[in-house]
Amino acid sequence: MTTTEGQPAPHVLTCDQARELASDLLRVLTPLVGDREAINTEMSRWLDLLDSRAFSLVCIAAVHTTFVDCLTMTPLDQAPAGSLALIQPEGSAA
Repeated sequence: MTTTEGQPAPHVLTCDQARELASDLLRVLTPLVGDREAINTEMSRWLDLLDSRAFSLVCIAAVHTTFVDCLTMTPLDQAPAGSLALIQPEGSAA
């Protein structure tokens, strides 16, 4: 695993390093949305490359980035029908 500058990812991460690796992780995972097996495989690969502490920090930073930079607030009356459902509709990819 390398940072975007091509340097080996350190196992003791600063906040900036965790955020940088989180961006890399999100770039890798985004095309895999909806493919649980591919996401699990990729997450396992990252865990194999980083220790569990560093991987945890990267995951926390990825969640933070997702909520701060990627998601937007939609008023409930403007949300598409079914978008708040916690159960996958029949026939959809799980």
